Amino acid sequence: MTVSPTRAYLSTAPVAPERVSTLARASGLGPVVAVLTRSRPADWVSSWPAADDPMVVDLSGNSGSSLRLPCDEPSVVAGLARTDLTGVSMVLTSLLEAHGPAVFYFESLTGLCRDAGRARTTRFVRETVHRVCRAGGTVVADVDPSGHRERELRDLSAPFDRVVGGPPAIGTAEP
Repeated sequence: MTVSPTRAYLSTAPVAPERVSTLARASGLGPVVAVLTRSRPADWVSSWPAADDPMVVDLSGNSGSSLRLPCDEPSVVAGLARTDLTGVSMVLTSLLEAHGPAVFYFESLTGLCRDAGRARTTRFVRETVHRVCRAGGTVVADVDPSGHRERELRDLSAPFDRVVGGPPAIGTAEP
């Protein structure tokens, strides 16, 4: 089975930019929107292999001020505080409305839980996965299982179609 454009994948290992790019090309969807919590946006985008840069929502606090919109880096469409899940949701909704189905990558749900709280992050993830998939998009996120209790991990995993032990395989048969 190949990747469906309306699937949601949770990876228990970090997903490199080239894997997200491959998923975007395989899905045939519009732009890639990366929500970064650890990486510097410039570093992440510089390792992007595709011709078009992804759009970045920066929650890392690594690229200047903690709140700015629009941003000074061309690929950064929003720079928000790490705890501003409402702001992230508003930006993602705007991007979906403007660009249609897209691939949304969330770097480290573990980081979001730490910064915004487990309950808020779980609710945010559930609503975001539902909204993106309903619009025909794809969601890829990574999580560090060692950073969560079993119940927390189960709650975070619930909205995803598939949890993989590493970055999702693209265009290959499922095990």
